[in-house]
Amino acid sequence: MKISATIKSAFNQQETIVQTNGAAKEMQMSVKSSGFGSAINGVNSCYSP
Repeated sequence: MKISATIKSAFNQQETIVQTNGAAKEMQMSVKSSGFGSAINGVNSCYSP
């Protein structure tokens, strides 16, 4: 079984895609009140201006 996730983060935007054995699903996640990163504990994404 192959599991992967991709998170693309920008100001007030976040795209999260999870794949299992090549079957991809998009997940909705809230953005932090600061506008950058995920508001969900345990999920990290990077911001580089």
